[in-house]
Amino acid sequence: MARLLAIAAVAVLVAGGVTLVALEGGEVVVLRTQDAAGTPRDTRTWVADDADGTWIEAANPTRPFLAQLTERPDVHWCSAVTGEGVPELLQAIGAAVAAAPAPPAIEVTPPVERLRQRGAPAAAPAVERHAWGFLVTGAAVERLVSRARFDSEAATQRFQVALDRMGVSAALEEAGAEPGDIVRIGEMEFEYQP
Repeated sequence: MARLLAIAAVAVLVAGGVTLVALEGGEVVVLRTQDAAGTPRDTRTWVADDADGTWIEAANPTRPFLAQLTERPDVHWCSAVTGEGVPELLQAIGAAVAAAPAPPAIEVTPPVERLRQRGAPAAAPAVERHAWGFLVTGAAVERLVSRARFDSEAATQRFQVALDRMGVSAALEEAGAEPGDIVRIGEMEFEYQP
């Protein structure tokens, strides 16, 4: 009795293994169909190519995927290997897209960009004349000097432009500065060049 059960178990395993190998073989396709509610259904089944066309193995005419295929006959057969049927499938896709309703308009609200409030305008720099040259003071110009880098000609030009925008050059001219005079701002000292 035990021997018969073992033989039956081996037979079932062999049959299951053969079916599994066959389902993974080259003549198996996955058919995607939809029921009336539009729920998709994937069915793995065998196909056979014949001179008259491709045949689907259904095993039972009442199988749900076969009923769905007959209800919606807009199936397009194509082969990724040979390319057969691909142009027809592409035409059908194009026709379906052309017949589809236009998508709803999407309103995109632009992101809100919060800008930092600017403080009150900085006070004009003060220029004092001394025996050694000119002393320029003011919070904004001293902060500029402490942050400035003078490692390139471009950096020096940007610094000069910033001084002009702050009114330092105009204030030095008003105070009587001439080319070559010494100008000191914070810890930095340089020759005035208008």
